[in-house]
Amino acid sequence: TEDTHLVFEGNDIVTFAGNKTNNQLAGLGGALHNILGNMELNHNGDVTFSSNTARATYMAQGGAIYSTANGASGLTVELSYNDSLSFENNLAQSGNYNATDGNVHGGAILASGTDLILNSNGSLTFTGNKAYTTKTNWVAQGGAIRIGYDSALSIQNNGTVIFENNQVQVGSSAKYNSIYADDSSVLYNGTIQK
Repeated sequence: TEDTHLVFEGNDIVTFAGNKTNNQLAGLGGALHNILGNMELNHNGDVTFSSNTARATYMAQGGAIYSTANGASGLTVELSYNDSLSFENNLAQSGNYNATDGNVHGGAILASGTDLILNSNGSLTFTGNKAYTTKTNWVAQGGAIRIGYDSALSIQNNGTVIFENNQVQVGSSAKYNSIYADDSSVLYNGTIQK
């Protein structure tokens, strides 16, 4: 979407599975790509993002969801009040490019300049998501979520919250990592962490 308002509301089941973006320079959002717009997936039954891929030879961001304000302000991505919300086995992958640097961010979600709100879901699960680059001198951040500058992440009043087996991998070196926040606020059950 661009300069629009995307809404999914009141559905029994919402599933984004196996979607891919594959681009030479930039793979942004395997399932949803949002620029300069607000996005809401609220008041649904089960919402699932599974095995979506953002792949590029240079820059890959947001295996399932990519959202950027592109310099605007006051934009939000909200996934709240759903019976369940899960992100499973999503992948942001880059590499194999003849450049001296590059990056891969947000195995499941990248939000930059937009606030990401994940509140009041019956359950919230991030499992097996990965940000991966084949290049050993590149950067990988946020196995599940990467929050960029001038953004905020809110995770509050959910039933069960699980972050499990999310990874960042640079070359053959992998480590478990779920959330990476750049000069951003993270609000988790009423406590601001910066």
